[in-house]
Amino acid sequence: MAKEIGLPYRYDNQQNADAVIDYIQQLSAQCGIPQHLSEIGIKKEDIPEMADMAMNVTRLLTNNPREITREDVISIYENIYWSKYETNC
Repeated sequence: MAKEIGLPYRYDNQQNADAVIDYIQQLSAQCGIPQHLSEIGIKKEDIPEMADMAMNVTRLLTNNPREITREDVISIYENIYWSKYETNC
């Protein structure tokens, strides 16, 4: 993907993957796409309920190559919750 979107080629696949992720994050921010759950009105106390709902999407969970626990989902949501303007993340 890095090559296809015009990023400099690196011999390390992880560096290429990281560059693509950085590029997509910058592009989505430039397009005005919210980057954090808090920016779309989700409250931190909503995260456990959201995790429970996510755990019910069994089609995605069974096809995932890694087992995901409720605690994993909560951690993911907490990591994408904070606004860039908040300092307690």
